[in-house]
Amino acid sequence: MLTRDQRTRLPARMVWTRFGVTDRTLDRWIADPDLKFPRPMYIKKRRYFFLDEIEDWERAQARGCRGDDA
Repeated sequence: MLTRDQRTRLPARMVWTRFGVTDRTLDRWIADPDLKFPRPMYIKKRRYFFLDEIEDWERAQARGCRGDDA
């Protein structure tokens, strides 16, 4: 298992690009507890997201769209 320092971090801008959304939409996703979007870490007032958490969230969303219970 990788340590926190070894995990790949994505800046918020890369997350916006990945999902085709704006910064404000990303703020809404983070604020919505039902979405369970990964929380960012802050480095000098900049937001970073762990890639593995983003990928896990994407998989969970895909399962939800298919109607799977898992």
